[in-house]
Amino acid sequence: MKARSIIVLEANEIPFKVFEYFCKRHPETTLARIFNAGTQYATYTEDKTRFIMPWTTWPSFHRGVNDEAHQIFKFGQWEIETDERYPPIWSLLARNGIGTGVFSSMQSAPLPRNRGDYAFYFPDMFSTDASTEPSDLEVLQEFNLAMTRQSARNVSRSINIGSAAKVLLNSHKLGLQPATYADIGGQLLSEFINSDRKTRRRAYQPLILSDVFLKQLRRTRPAFSTFFTNHVAAAMHRYWAAAFPEDYEKFDLDSSWVKRFGNEIDFAMGKLNEIVTKFADFVDADPGYMLVIATSMGQAAIPASHVREFLTITDMPQFFAALGLSPGDVEERPAMVPDFSFKVSDKLADEVEAGLHTLVIGGKAADFHRDRSFFHVSVYDERAGLKDSELRGKKTTTADLGLGYMVHEDEVACTAQHVPQGSLIIYSPHGQKKTGDTRGEISALDFAPSVLRHFGCEMPTYMRRADLLADH
Repeated sequence: MKARSIIVLEANEIPFKVFEYFCKRHPETTLARIFNAGTQYATYTEDKTRFIMPWTTWPSFHRGVNDEAHQIFKFGQWEIETDERYPPIWSLLARNGIGTGVFSSMQSAPLPRNRGDYAFYFPDMFSTDASTEPSDLEVLQEFNLAMTRQSARNVSRSINIGSAAKVLLNSHKLGLQPATYADIGGQLLSEFINSDRKTRRRAYQPLILSDVFLKQLRRTRPAFSTFFTNHVAAAMHRYWAAAFPEDYEKFDLDSSWVKRFGNEIDFAMGKLNEIVTKFADFVDADPGYMLVIATSMGQAAIPASHVREFLTITDMPQFFAALGLSPGDVEERPAMVPDFSFKVSDKLADEVEAGLHTLVIGGKAADFHRDRSFFHVSVYDERAGLKDSELRGKKTTTADLGLGYMVHEDEVACTAQHVPQGSLIIYSPHGQKKTGDTRGEISALDFAPSVLRHFGCEMPTYMRRADLLADH
C-alpha cells in the first residue's frame, strides 16, 4: 500500500499542559477531537547548549542529529556545509523524488538553489529576501517579512501599505479566504475598543499563511509538507503567569495585569484551532493523508515580575560604526530583539571578534557568538539609567554604541521559558486507530528517520533507526 502523505504542523514550543488546558476549556473544538483521537508522544530535545532555543531545536528535529553535530545555534546561521553534511528532512526527501513542500519552517531560509525540486517552498521569517517557489507567493512573503520586522519585540499597529495592497490584489490567486478577512476585520475593531488587543496580531499572520499553504497543498498534493507557526509560543512567553498563576511559588505580578492578559494563551490556541480545523478537514476528506502536530520542545514557568523597559541595540548602523564597520563591510541578517545577527567578510571577522571581546555595557561583558564570519549579538539589560560603556579599552556611552531603552508594551519580559519536553500528536483518521491513552516518550531526533522509513528512503548512517509512523 502507498505510504500516506504527511502534513506537519509545527506549532512551536507548545507543551501538553497547554494542549490539555485548551481542550478542557473547549471540548467541542477540532483540536480537542484530534487531541483525543490522535497518538500522543511526549518528546524531549537532546540539544546540549546551555539555553535551548527554537532556531537550534528545530534543525535537530528536521535533521535527526543534535546541536553538537549540526552546529546551528543562532538566527540566520546559514551554511552550505551544514546542509550538505546534515541535510534537513525536506532536502533528503526531495533528493529521493518524494514530492515535498516547505512553508515557513524554522531555519528553512534561504530558498534552495534546486527550488524546482519542491512542490512549493516558502522560507522562514528570517529570510533576507522575498524569494519563494512558486514566485507567485513572493508578494505574500514581502508582506510577511515587512510585518515581522516591524514587530521584532512589540507589536506595531502600522501596516506596510504597499505590500498589503499587493496581497489584497492577489488574494484570489494566493488562496486567501473571505472568512480570514472577516476575522482580521474583527481583530482591528477589537483593537479600537481595547488597545491591549493589539498584541493579538501575532496570531493573524499564521492564519493568513495557512490559507495560502492550503491552496498550495491542494494544487500540488505533496507527499510531505510542513507549516510553521510561532504565535502560541509568543503568547506563552509573555502571558504564562496570567493563565497559570498557580505555577509560581512567589507571584510578583499584580491582579490587574492578570485580568488584562489572562485569556491571551487561550485566544492564541483558539487561532491554532482554526488552522488545525483547515488541515484536519483536508485530512478527513482524503484517505491518503495524515496530520502530525509537533512542537520540538516546550515551555514552563520562570520567575516573573513587571519590567517596563530594557536596554538593547536601537541603532544598528551606529553599533556597526562603533565596531569600525562601514555599511559595505557588513550584511545584517534578520533576528528578534534583543538578538542581532550579521555577517562580515572573512578578513574582518577576527577584528570584529576582538572588538566584541572588549565590549562592556554597564559593567557586563557583551554576549555574542561567532561562527566563522557570522556573528550573533544579544543585548538585553533591565537595569535603569545605564550610560557608561567601554569598547577596546576606551570609555564611551551607551548612546555612542547605538544602544537605547525599549518599552515592554505588556509590562513583562518573559514569564515562561523553554524546556526540553515537547509534544507530538499523530492524527491519521484513515489509518490505525488509537489504542489506549498511554503517552509514549521519544526523542525529537526520532522524527526525521521515521519519515524516511515511512517513505522507503535510505537512512543516513548518522541517524538512528526509528519508526513512529508505522501502521498510520
